[in-house]
Amino acid sequence: MVQAWIAVSAVSWLGSSAWTVALAWVAARTFPPAQAGLVVAVATIPQAVFTLPGGVVADRYDTRRVMAVGQVTSTAILLTAAALWGHVDSLGLLLSTGAGFGTVTGLTQPAGVTLARQQVATDDLGTVAGWNQVASRLARLAGAPLGAWLVTTRAGMPAVMVVDAATFLAATIVLLWVVHPRYELHDPHPEPWRAALG
Repeated sequence: MVQAWIAVSAVSWLGSSAWTVALAWVAARTFPPAQAGLVVAVATIPQAVFTLPGGVVADRYDTRRVMAVGQVTSTAILLTAAALWGHVDSLGLLLSTGAGFGTVTGLTQPAGVTLARQQVATDDLGTVAGWNQVASRLARLAGAPLGAWLVTTRAGMPAVMVVDAATFLAATIVLLWVVHPRYELHDPHPEPWRAALG
């Protein structure tokens, strides 16, 4: 179960790496420098801003459910953007897609960090963390050239969006039908939201 989750997480990281590279490439090639910088900032800042609230969410709600909602939402955002590509203003589409994708990632990624702790005993956490780090780095190394290749082909940015969406869908399937947490982490009486954020 843990190996399956690490493997599908690596596939998802690969897709996200491809998306990041493709987004930066399209922004730099299509827009003036200020607009290109805005596209990249709007795609990354929400993730940072919403990570702390995402941690509060992770402390309170079922991890698999939070992650599944995030992955399905990310899939829907990317597939919608791919369908609209070429039919609407590309700057507005990239800004809204980046903002939505970054917000969902920020709110749900902290839940993913706790998943390993819910799957294995304390003595095995080091091993799982090590494999996660290796898988993450390999996936990001492979995802960057994949994104660059896809975005420069005739299919272009929509292909990158569809590939990334497919990786989220694969992760959702494994999360819901293969992964079953063994250790409960959630406090039945969590501290108030404001205190947790503090």
